[in-house]
Amino acid sequence: MDNLKRFLKKSYGVEIDSEELIILSSSILNDLENNKEICIKLFEWVRDKIKYKLVRVIGALGTYKRKSGACIDKSSLLIALLRINKIPSRYITLKANLIAKQPISERYVNHCAVQAYINNRWVILDPTFDPSFDKTFPKAQFDKPGWWDMKDSLIHQERFEISKLEMDITSRSYERSTPWKKMIENIKSHK
Repeated sequence: MDNLKRFLKKSYGVEIDSEELIILSSSILNDLENNKEICIKLFEWVRDKIKYKLVRVIGALGTYKRKSGACIDKSSLLIALLRINKIPSRYITLKANLIAKQPISERYVNHCAVQAYINNRWVILDPTFDPSFDKTFPKAQFDKPGWWDMKDSLIHQERFEISKLEMDITSRSYERSTPWKKMIENIKSHK
């Protein structure tokens, strides 16, 4: 467990000492004690209650207050809630090779998700898409292949490879954002 301690600490955008997030965690869990059940409950809450929206990156607390966020912010909120409950967690990136029906500016897109250490192994959790995306992407489930494994979708074909923490920034608007740069530094430190 010593090598997992760094995945329990506060970091930029993962405000585990926030009283609001501690209270939120407690209200979601209602005294659950089993780590897997805690993980599932927190994952489902972030996935379903926080709307997916491409907005300025503001970290876990800001995402909770705003009630929306992109993949990195929803991941930050889930990581904070997991760490508050002493469940080691970290960022991962999913690299998408998009074959679109219409031209797109980037062929490869990085997508942020979460790994949580449960029952002596890392499991992937992708809280990004809330229920409003159910017709486009299947609802992500705890520790099961997600939308990144889809062969076909209504929008485009996708092939995703999980690449731990290889973050090359593809969004120019995020690239110029100071909070985004700090979040990227935080993600890279999770190697």
